[in-house]
Amino acid sequence: MLRWLFIGLLLFGFGRGLQNGWIVVKWSQFFHEVGFTDVDPNKPMNWSEFILGEPNQE
Repeated sequence: MLRWLFIGLLLFGFGRGLQNGWIVVKWSQFFHEVGFTDVDPNKPMNWSEFILGEPNQE
């Protein structure tokens, strides 16, 4: 039971840290290092482009 409380507090603290800006995640660099080579690690992450893909321009 104590383990679940500790895990819950860790998740809560991580969420609050992301919300308040104490923890900064460089998503584009993270995804590039994981193996998504289409993502430029030096540019900020564009979530709509990443999820939906680039629209085809003719």
